[in-house]
Amino acid sequence: PGKSDMDTIPRRGKRFDAPLFDQTVFFTTDRGDYNAALAKLGHGPCPDIAGGMGGKYTSAEGDVMFIIGVFNQRYSTLAHEVAHICFFLCEFVGVPVENGAVNETYCYLMGALYGSLYPHLSDSNAAYNKADDKRRKEKKRAARKA
Repeated sequence: PGKSDMDTIPRRGKRFDAPLFDQTVFFTTDRGDYNAALAKLGHGPCPDIAGGMGGKYTSAEGDVMFIIGVFNQRYSTLAHEVAHICFFLCEFVGVPVENGAVNETYCYLMGALYGSLYPHLSDSNAAYNKADDKRRKEKKRAARKA
């Protein structure tokens, strides 16, 4: 397959290279940017009720874009939409994946687990960083005394 065409999307948002597949993913937290990218590809806007969207979109000319939008600022939504993009990327490059209800169930499970586990990771990281800062300060004090 060809490379996705990211030249047609809005300049706001972030572009990331997907490892292994030589494809670019566009990420935004702005529903307007997401919808502008869809419009440039000839697609209608995403539903207003969606907290996030992720998809592979193809224009009438065959240009392909992978787009992630996280509009509710939730990490669990990001995990869910990233899971969708992983499925779309695999399918695009020829890696067999199952689409449909199984895919959606997996994405909801991924988002829910990540949303439940992430706070514990960030708490432990904060404690680790605080202890690490304290060790560095003590090491600097000891070096000054020496």
